[in-house]
Amino acid sequence: MTATEVPVYDAGFLPEADGHAVWFEQSGRPDGVPVVYLHGGPGMGLESHVRSQFDPAFFRLMQFDQRGCGRSRPFGALQANTTWHLVDDIERLRRHLGIADWWVYGQSWGCALALAYAQRHPAAVRGLLLQGVYLGTAAETAWIVDGWRQTYPEAWAVMAAALALEEPARLHARVAERLQHPDPAVQRAAVMALTRFELTCCYLRPDPARVEALLDYDFCRANTLINLHYHAARFWLEPEQLLRDLPRITQLPLTVINGRHDVVTPMGVAWRLLQRWPGAELVVVDGAGHATDEPANVQAVTATMDRLRDRLQGG
Repeated sequence: MTATEVPVYDAGFLPEADGHAVWFEQSGRPDGVPVVYLHGGPGMGLESHVRSQFDPAFFRLMQFDQRGCGRSRPFGALQANTTWHLVDDIERLRRHLGIADWWVYGQSWGCALALAYAQRHPAAVRGLLLQGVYLGTAAETAWIVDGWRQTYPEAWAVMAAALALEEPARLHARVAERLQHPDPAVQRAAVMALTRFELTCCYLRPDPARVEALLDYDFCRANTLINLHYHAARFWLEPEQLLRDLPRITQLPLTVINGRHDVVTPMGVAWRLLQRWPGAELVVVDGAGHATDEPANVQAVTATMDRLRDRLQGG
């Protein structure tokens, strides 16, 4: 079943808060087991293709564009746009839809957001499903330079040349500087160079044509602005906060799905989380990197959600 075969049966904006109108969509079975899907980024948007990975005869799937993303308005806005504003939006969505509690699914940055939400609202969470684990730590930010650059040196070299980047550790600072340049062409070149590099790193076997097809400038600029905004604030998290506060939620069921060859969110990060969560399940995807549309990741997520469906039906 493809995403186009799983229609959205309800969509709209949450009541405006802090000057933001957050767009949400529902698909699947209206009285099914509720799952809220938290997209990656920060700065990306909901991905319609993931709807096909959740059995629409069993699950009620909710997705939303985080502040400044997708169809949420104002597009690309940074004001009142922090981790904790997003946590509040998740809870507002739950209350708006009249859901007592739900499964929380996070992908990449959405994993950090899922953990932050669960730690603040544990009674609202039935369980957690995390794909491509990201925890918002300083080590993970450093890995963008150390790990991504070492794994994709040719793609890094192209980006560094476009940005005139001499010191790798100044990657984010350099892009931020270019975004303040008076020449729109310089801004555009910086955004596209960074995004092209990031997308390349998401795939186990990067397809240049696929990467180029994703390079919509308006989307890429908003994504870059929001991403830099979150990194500059260290995601509004204290050092190791999400790991520190795990005892609040380790009574909940957890399943982790991670590509063996994921460069963006490497397996070691997922492993740190799993060592602190007794009884958690790990699904290793040997033939995948980070991208949600890689076939091996699609198959792994679909199989994982089918197993959850079968367990819940059996219980």
